[in-house]
Amino acid sequence: MRTFLYGIAGVVVVSLIGGVVIGLLAPDRVEVQHRRFIAAEPPAVFEKVRDPQTWVQAWRLGSERFVKVVEAGDGEVGSERTFEINEGGRWVDMVSALEEPYVITFSGLDTRGAEDLHIQVRCDPGAQGGTVASLFIHYTPAGFFGRIESATGGEFNYRHGAQDFLQGVAELLGVEKIDVDTYVLEQAQARAREQVADEAAAAAEGAEVPAEGGDDEGEVAAPSEG
Repeated sequence: MRTFLYGIAGVVVVSLIGGVVIGLLAPDRVEVQHRRFIAAEPPAVFEKVRDPQTWVQAWRLGSERFVKVVEAGDGEVGSERTFEINEGGRWVDMVSALEEPYVITFSGLDTRGAEDLHIQVRCDPGAQGGTVASLFIHYTPAGFFGRIESATGGEFNYRHGAQDFLQGVAELLGVEKIDVDTYVLEQAQARAREQVADEAAAAAEGAEVPAEGGDDEGEVAAPSEG
């Protein structure tokens, strides 16, 4: 029995020492980024990103997710957003920057476990059409224990949260399964169809219509004698 208790005590001590070491070595500032192609043009993607309902449907941090928009704001700089969290409590942030043409930054006001949090989303035009969406997250773990939590799972959750969010935006736009090559091909086919339609319309408008009293070549018929 004594040996068993010594074993338990040893495990506890090792765990405490390990936690202290992790906390000391963990970075003071965490940066996460994720980038992906979305087969839609930047204005459409950016509109989804600015919509608070998109965050309810697509934002995840481990088991934590938004379940309700309490306050949506107007999407302009300085407006606050408040979300109800499934595990209790609320998440509050604000639009801290809007940059042309399609860049938005949210700064955390009350974000559990993270201080000085900034989430930026960029929607850049793809080289061959579509959107290259980038999500950047910067935050400071809240206190010593926050650094331990970040190093042992928090940063992982933010990294996967960024991936899941951009995937969710693509799903809401209905283009999650379209890759770059497929999108380029579809756009080329669409342009070809439009060109054919335009040429057909131009040909129809340019067709000669016989003048009244004329023959098929448009010549005026000579008056009849008599």
